[in-house]
Amino acid sequence: MDRDVVLEIERVLKGGEKPEGTAVTPGYELGRLLRSVKKMVDSENGDEDLEATRDKGFTEELGVPDETKLACLGMSLAFLLFALMTGAAAHALQHQKEIINCVALMLIMELFFMAAMVCLFAINLAHGATGGKTPTPQPAHTSVFLLVVMSYPQHLPSIAPPPASALYAPLLLLGGGADPSADSHFLIDLIFPLRQGSQWIRSEPSLSANSAKLVGKRTSCSVATEPPPAATEQPEMDAPKEIFLKNYKKPDYLFDTVDLQFQLGEEKTIVTSRIVVSPGAEGISSPLVLHGSDLKLLSIKVNGNELKNEDYTVNSRHLTLSTPPAGVFNLEIVTEIYPQLNTSLEGLYKSTGNFCTQCEAEGFRKITYFQDRPDVMAKYTCRIEADKTLYPVLLSNGNLIEQGDLADGKHYTSWEDPFKKPCYLFALVAGQLECREDSFVTCSGRKVTLRIWTPAQDLPKTAHAMYSLKAAMKWDEEVFGLEYDLDLFNIVVVPDFNMGAMENKSLNVFQSRLVLASPETATDGDYAAILGVVGHEYFHNWTGNRVTCRDWFQLTLKEGLTVFRDQEFSSDLGCRPVKRIADVSKLRIYQFPQDAGPMAHPIRPHSYIKMDNFYTGEFLCI
Repeated sequence: MDRDVVLEIERVLKGGEKPEGTAVTPGYELGRLLRSVKKMVDSENGDEDLEATRDKGFTEELGVPDETKLACLGMSLAFLLFALMTGAAAHALQHQKEIINCVALMLIMELFFMAAMVCLFAINLAHGATGGKTPTPQPAHTSVFLLVVMSYPQHLPSIAPPPASALYAPLLLLGGGADPSADSHFLIDLIFPLRQGSQWIRSEPSLSANSAKLVGKRTSCSVATEPPPAATEQPEMDAPKEIFLKNYKKPDYLFDTVDLQFQLGEEKTIVTSRIVVSPGAEGISSPLVLHGSDLKLLSIKVNGNELKNEDYTVNSRHLTLSTPPAGVFNLEIVTEIYPQLNTSLEGLYKSTGNFCTQCEAEGFRKITYFQDRPDVMAKYTCRIEADKTLYPVLLSNGNLIEQGDLADGKHYTSWEDPFKKPCYLFALVAGQLECREDSFVTCSGRKVTLRIWTPAQDLPKTAHAMYSLKAAMKWDEEVFGLEYDLDLFNIVVVPDFNMGAMENKSLNVFQSRLVLASPETATDGDYAAILGVVGHEYFHNWTGNRVTCRDWFQLTLKEGLTVFRDQEFSSDLGCRPVKRIADVSKLRIYQFPQDAGPMAHPIRPHSYIKMDNFYTGEFLCI
């Protein structure tokens, strides 16, 4: 530090003023700042003589030599600078254009911080640490103090580590101005508390309501100069709800059949659902509660009669019919959704020009109001209408029963799935796709059409996936005696599908990497992965689809059993010892670390808030 700066600091602390005619120097500017600080502190401490507080130095008060503390501080700053530079370099790997700005900003912050700290320690080296009454600390300054003293935390056992916001404290410290009522007292709040070690807060009546309460407990601090606003209580309907296994209750109402109609558009999609509802038991008179999320309700009818507003209630999570009719009744709901704006990739969304769905675990509620739970199973029919030029391929579950052209350049397809399924297995795909077609003859002599849909340029890479599908169908018949039950089986390749693959009934959806392979680019591991995953999703037709889980607490029942089946399939078609070693290796890499950490949980949890969190390594191999 320049000598004139040190002299100016010394003169200020002694109460001196700038001699007349003396040039304005950096030391003088800093002195003017400190002078206003001193006046503010004098007023807060009752104009006590600050000279009396300089009778003890850091060495006597903290028991650590000044040179040691300076060395510790230097090391702390060096590590901080290293961390900042490392973060900037890592950030630049993806944002090369911003590297200069990032590094420059971090260096400026570090230089400000180091300059401020050198000033503080120069003061104490020149005059010794101050003693006497400790001024009232403010929450806005605590972060700066914590960042300074974190080099020797053994003296501060009751203080929490500094928050990330403390990195900005040096900028506020030097840029606060000379107004004593503003931020210019940061420096003095650093000087005085520092000498007190772990006892820097005392039970004094002068502590203000906004002061940090650090006595006997840990606290988190901020550089904000105003007290944090009071927490706003969220409405109960918007708060996440924890679901408990012990609270399972059979549904009061069952759905016998579900007829869906989709009118796909570029700005919005209209969904009409017609449901035959029956009571789960005789004498049921409870309200019918349907799940829904991000939906616009257009109309609701019961037995053909449109309901009045007082007959139902709707909020951001549910649609509730207060007094549904006794016995079996027809429910028709029309909703408007916006797949182009659906960035959650749950429900119906649009990606890379195509419409696609993902409904496991609770995505169907983003399509229409429904009892979105796996123990409500129904037979589905689905009609899809869309522009024929933009979406020449329209797919859904089951067998194709009708297709044709409509006015205004549109066309439609109708699908029927004769077997009951839960709503999480519903699927819809619409877009510009090409298919590889083949067939398989079941053990009973029934011919099944097989199609793998993908963008036209990727069609040559689907040969191994088709081989894997046919091998899985044959193996399931020979080993488990399970025959495919429909006339058509479709696989669709979606480049940015949010799951690895999904076993929707007769319409599996896959990520590209788990279907596409060519000798020029794929490894042996890629071919083995495609074989296993294609087999896994096909095997779900019986273990998961036809025989499903009661609730999501039984997730591992369908996934674990199907994983066992695909492991046996891959072992029989490959090398069993090699497959076993690979499975154990996956357990060690993916599952064991989770089970050793805070995210460990049993395969059947006791409760959950969002079931998606349980699709983890335990389903890779069991």
